[in-house]
Amino acid sequence: MILSTLFLLIIGSIFLLIYRHIALRTIKSESRAIERITAFVTNRGGDLSLLDKGISQQNFVECIVYLSERLNGAEQQMIAIIMRYYHIESYLLQSASRSKNCYQRAYFLALLARLPLSERTATRLIPFISDKFSRVRFYALLSIIVTDPQLTIRAIERVEGRLSHNDVAELLSVLERGVCIIPCIPLLTSDNYNMQLFGLALVRRYGITEGRTYIVRIIEQEHNPLREQALETLTSLGFTEQYNNHDSSIV
Repeated sequence: MILSTLFLLIIGSIFLLIYRHIALRTIKSESRAIERITAFVTNRGGDLSLLDKGISQQNFVECIVYLSERLNGAEQQMIAIIMRYYHIESYLLQSASRSKNCYQRAYFLALLARLPLSERTATRLIPFISDKFSRVRFYALLSIIVTDPQLTIRAIERVEGRLSHNDVAELLSVLERGVCIIPCIPLLTSDNYNMQLFGLALVRRYGITEGRTYIVRIIEQEHNPLREQALETLTSLGFTEQYNNHDSSIV
């Protein structure tokens, strides 16, 4: 019994040492890759072929995402050059398509949503909107917003199930990166819950007074689950007092 316990402890220690060695080697390779990418971006050029030296493709992509979230303007354009050279968009889309694990699919799409994407990627994301897993559908939607604002309304309409407030907050965070502008009126006038929810969030965040009339219409719909949120949105625009005189049933 003692010998078997000692044997298991020795085997466990060996596996732990191997794991620590691999983890440390990965961290070092990622650090060196980030240094090379940063030098390429800040110097506005260099040898593209050496950026992924000594690092796996997935770890290299994760380094690109890490830097992309921290850069903007001309630096983002340099990130886009790296992405085209290494076909990163195709890699992430193919990885998501081939993965049978729903969490992996969501992860690859989440990485995609944090990168400067080309417009042609948008149509390749549409099939993921119908995925059985909600996180896959959401990150596909997030990526579409980054890629092509014109497809955003169509994509939100196709999402199954209701978006959460956290989902909407993350969608808004994409807008705050200055990636795109989405018209709120088509969202507010839709009968789709997710579209109205997102439309109200846009109005509150950016103070879009043009949406006032359409918000009042939502409030007047007795069975609309977004009535209270619509009233809160109207309040944020400074029109509550005027509406209270019209209908005080939900105040």
